[in-house]
Amino acid sequence: MYGVTLDVAVASRRVNERQPVETVESIVQILLSKGVDKNQALKISILGLAFKGVPATNDLRGTVAKSIMLCLKQNFPFAQFYGFDPYISDGDILDFGLKPTYSIEEAFDGATLVIIANNNEKFKNLRIDALSSSMKPNALVYDYWGLFIGKNLAMKNKVSYSALGNKTYYS
Repeated sequence: MYGVTLDVAVASRRVNERQPVETVESIVQILLSKGVDKNQALKISILGLAFKGVPATNDLRGTVAKSIMLCLKQNFPFAQFYGFDPYISDGDILDFGLKPTYSIEEAFDGATLVIIANNNEKFKNLRIDALSSSMKPNALVYDYWGLFIGKNLAMKNKVSYSALGNKTYYS
């Protein structure tokens, strides 16, 4: 506009658009290294579907969770996909392309992969190490917001925790 090219804005947009593909590639590599077969019927849960978690909203427009989900579905063709967001209706979760779970505990139960896609206040104090005991062995919790970096996690069942831009923490 007005003959001005916003190089930084364009570069930022490209990074944001590339991020789901690149992070899902990392997620796949972590799970494969743990012996997970991506052609099996796995349970994958995505927590935090809204565009943002703080302030809490039910707005799904422009949410990165949609791109993450689509990339995961390409890489895990036989997986069952579930979603949990305390501010999104079950109908909207279904329309999003996920089966709703009715609690965080249900989202973790039997999951091979749990994605924390936004920084909702309800996720910040989760005891993911305790919740990991109900996950499949060698599973992964991948946190796009780094909500648990620096916390003394004692993950169970050889479940790993990894956050965007950080190392993987094993049990």
